[in-house]
Amino acid sequence: MELTWPQIRSERLLRSLSGVTGRRDLEAYRDHLAASDDLLDSVIASLTARATARQSTLLPAPDQSHAASEEGWIHLPTRPLTELNR
Repeated sequence: MELTWPQIRSERLLRSLSGVTGRRDLEAYRDHLAASDDLLDSVIASLTARATARQSTLLPAPDQSHAASEEGWIHLPTRPLTELNR
């Protein structure tokens, strides 16, 4: 069976996430995560929430604060994801 582009993308993303997060337990859910964008999104959201809680994300600069409070802010990790397990 040939994989679709979204499935290939999900597989690559899962492989990368397993490697950079050190979370090998993702492998147990690989089929479910690869089949559902919603589940994969939830894993990414939980990693982002963990990084945010550890104050390890990029915050808005002073000149971006107003726009961020009006439009929202996408938190990007500022440290390697492997450090989230510590």
